[in-house]
This record gives sequence, C-alpha cells and structure tokens, in this order.
Amino acid sequence: MANCLQHKTFIVQQLYIIVLLGLFNCQKPVPKPTILDNCLSIEQVNLLTKMIRSFEDDLSKYYHFSKNEPEKTIKKYLNEIKTPMKNDSLILEIASPKSKELLQKSFTILSDDVWTTYQEEYGNMQDNIYILEEGDTLEAIIKDEQEALKRYKNKHLVRTNGKLVDCFYSKTSDESSKELFRLLMDSGAISPDIIINGILSLKTKISNSKEIEAYIALDLFYSPLDFNLK
Repeated sequence: MANCLQHKTFIVQQLYIIVLLGLFNCQKPVPKPTILDNCLSIEQVNLLTKMIRSFEDDLSKYYHFSKNEPEKTIKKYLNEIKTPMKNDSLILEIASPKSKELLQKSFTILSDDVWTTYQEEYGNMQDNIYILEEGDTLEAIIKDEQEALKRYKNKHLVRTNGKLVDCFYSKTSDESSKELFRLLMDSGAISPDIIINGILSLKTKISNSKEIEAYIALDLFYSPLDFNLK
C-alpha cells in the first residue's frame, strides 16, 4: 500500500513539473531592447520596427541586393533619390503594398510624436523670409507656396522637434550623427538634398547607425511616399 502511494505521489510530482515546464515554454520571449525604448510607447516602437523592416525589404527586392548588404542598398537608394525628376516615380515603384499600409497606420499610432503636416509646417507664410534671386518676384513665390499648401496641406513630414528626433539625438553615440540630428532639431525643415549629402558624408556606416537608418526610412521614404500617394 505504501509503495502504491509513493508511486502515485511520484506521478503527480512528474505531472506538476511537466505542467510548469509547459507554462514556461509558452511564455513569450523578452523582446530585445531597441533604440526607441523609453522614448515612445510599445505600440509605436512595434509599428516603427515593422516600417523600417518593410522599407529595407522593399529596397532589397527592388535593387536585387542581398539583405546582408544594407549599406550598399541604402546608399544606392539615397544617390538615386537625389535626382528630383526621378524621385517621385522611383519611390512609388519601390514601395510595396505592405509599406503603404504601414504608412497609413502610422498617422494614427505615431501621430504628433513623429509626424507633422505640411499645413502645420508651412501654413504660417507671414513668418517666411524670402531671398529673391534674379528673375524672381515675391508675388510669384507666394503664389507657388499657396498652390503647394493647397495641394499638400494634409501630407506628412517628420516632426523635427518631436519625440522621435529628440530620441535619436539622445541615443546615438556617433558624434557626426548627433550633429546631424542637432541641425534638424535647430533648423526644422531642410532640403532633402542637404540631408542626403549630410548622411552620405557621415564617418560612420549607415548600417551601423540604427538611428540614421530609421530616419532615412521615415523622412526619405515614407514621407515622400505619402506626398506621392493620391
């Protein structure tokens, strides 16, 4: 009788251990820390991670480069979008349906922490300072700005004074990258050509700076993609 009880006790203990192991194995793995931790919400970080990955996948597929060659792929993309006439059509060709879908989601989930609108950025034209070149007239410049505002007012730009860029600035350990983010924070809207040239002249590899890589995806891919989507 005693042996029987001992046997039953042993079986119960074994079952208990199996159940515990099963519960332990079912637990989700702890996510790896990212550059955006403590800057944005978990939902925002997850979406941004998906957006960056989709951007990289789109480039690799379009250029037929290996995913193990991010430096080569991103630099080729940056050099190509420096040509304004090619910029619009190129981005539309590269962007996958998945990237377009993630972009639309981001306007709600990321909102003011990452994005601002063209209206918000350029709507106060009375604050503008104009430098007229030969052949320019103030009236013509203002007319062009009004037409652009009407056309693009609801399109999205990266908010350079928002949480995201501030996070990139505080997180990066590379001094040249830090200078670039400081310039963006201080100057606001800067010509894409200047940003691209600044990125290409960085001492560090783009693929070694997750902050720069993320900024490229948002400001030089997703934002112009929004401007080109109807």
